[in-house]
Amino acid sequence: MTPEHTLFVCTQCATVRVNDQTQGKSGGQELLEELTRLAATAQLPDQVSIEPVRCMFACEKSCMAAFSAAGKYTYLFAHLQPATAAPALIECLRHYALNPEGLLPYSIRPEPLKTAVLARIPPQLAVLPAPNQLVQSA
Repeated sequence: MTPEHTLFVCTQCATVRVNDQTQGKSGGQELLEELTRLAATAQLPDQVSIEPVRCMFACEKSCMAAFSAAGKYTYLFAHLQPATAAPALIECLRHYALNPEGLLPYSIRPEPLKTAVLARIPPQLAVLPAPNQLVQSA
């Protein structure tokens, strides 16, 4: 089955550089590795995947991750600490995959994710309105 829900993880987040040379493993890479380790035993739905992204262009808000699925809200999480965020993201990913709209109310989010939501982006419209239905700006 093709994954329908994706957890994107920025692998460049929290990269330490000295003289423009990368030093050690980035926080984003640590987050991805911990998520992959936890997902192996988490019994997530089959339609879920965890994918690395080279950069999510929000370096000042690292570490970053996002839940995305067609027809569902997209959630962008910021300021994640790999050790505490990974189990919370796995738990929340299960809720996200099972909710028809992809809604993640504050009350069901694990503690590390309660204030980590940077954005909730509405799903794309399946059908665009006819041109005569568009509002004309003055």
